[in-house]
Amino acid sequence: MKTARLARIIEYLSEYMDKHGFFQRACNLSKDKGGYLWIGVYFVFNNEIRRAAFSGDDDKIPSFEIGRGNVGFCVKHGAVRNVTDIKLDKQFIPRLPQARSELVVPIIESGVVRGAIDCFSERANYFSDEDVEFLKKLAEMCLFASKQTLTL
Repeated sequence: MKTARLARIIEYLSEYMDKHGFFQRACNLSKDKGGYLWIGVYFVFNNEIRRAAFSGDDDKIPSFEIGRGNVGFCVKHGAVRNVTDIKLDKQFIPRLPQARSELVVPIIESGVVRGAIDCFSERANYFSDEDVEFLKKLAEMCLFASKQTLTL
């Protein structure tokens, strides 16, 4: 069951909250065990959204302007963006040829968007409420870990 699998990922990652390498570990584990094509963690630095870690093929886009693409939209508006078919989405920036759906969840601290988690699937309409809740929990963990390792 997907919920149990995603809960185990959170439980495992909680052991690494204050250690370097958390973001890469989180991406690798989420991609492999969550069944995602690609996942990346981004943080806002000096009005630019920069990738901290990712797992999957390199999409060759390590940063975004705020407001550009689905990651930029999510950061600008502080809202989850669940794109069921990227071929029909005007915000989408082509990055991974095999991707069909995208889910972006903001990383928020006290009402301020600090970053986002971006996730792709090769299937259209792949992401469920379970995935949204999982990525929200992962976003909380990434925010905590960022305070241990990054200067936002």
